[in-house]
Amino acid sequence: MLRETSPTITDFNYDIEQNITFQLLTILTSCSGQEKANTIKKPNTSKPSPAVIKNFKSVGFAPDFDTTLVSQYIRSIFQDSKGNLWFGTINEGVVKYDEKTLTYFSNPDGFINTSVFAINEDKNGNLWFGTDQGVYKYDGKVFKNYNQKDGLNHIDISRKGILVDKSGTIWVGTHSGVYRYDPSADSKGGQCFSLFQQLPSINIAGIMEDKSGNIWFASSNKGVFRYDGKTIINIAEKEELSENYAGGIAQDNAGNMWFTMKMVFANMMVKL
Repeated sequence: MLRETSPTITDFNYDIEQNITFQLLTILTSCSGQEKANTIKKPNTSKPSPAVIKNFKSVGFAPDFDTTLVSQYIRSIFQDSKGNLWFGTINEGVVKYDEKTLTYFSNPDGFINTSVFAINEDKNGNLWFGTDQGVYKYDGKVFKNYNQKDGLNHIDISRKGILVDKSGTIWVGTHSGVYRYDPSADSKGGQCFSLFQQLPSINIAGIMEDKSGNIWFASSNKGVFRYDGKTIINIAEKEELSENYAGGIAQDNAGNMWFTMKMVFANMMVKL
């Protein structure tokens, strides 16, 4: 199952953006324009194109606007526990694909923001979406937005900036620090996001949990940080992390940690 929360080196995508295109291809077997007489026709097993549910009109970015794409620009992809695929787009909100329908959620559906940079699912089946206007929680019926009034002082959520760890804690990375979600405070109507003060004000480029339960924070300005539940360790330029920049994070089967740096990869043997 494709889960954004558990990256491995084999599916590490080098942070290259890819658009997803749904197309139906028909293969014709012919000879000189005529079908062979002894050809056995096989039943058409191709899946029909999904029904599109969209309550708004797309606005294209010239010159490469293509209406056959799920969206022109996709910033995150996630598969939920039910097998549905979710696409975080630029300018078209979030899109759900369940093999039968392609549903676009945006302003008319209560999803006010149209750009989505991070997607994850908590242990209760709620979907979480990181945008440049805060975080949205979707319970399958209603979208709820969290922003400054909820303690999320920085509302520009980073790409790959939402992690649900093994204990169920929700971490949210922004361009100026990391926040944690408190469901108990949320149920009481209080501020439910608090700044994780053991980290400095870093521009988060990725968050992941390794096999041992350590939380890793990649930043674009102050290197990599590892949190073991008690203390923070910073891996920066002096440890040969080029220009204190780290992008994507992955762990291979041997337990080595991998980070993207500017123009190259960094591999670190981490003994935990």
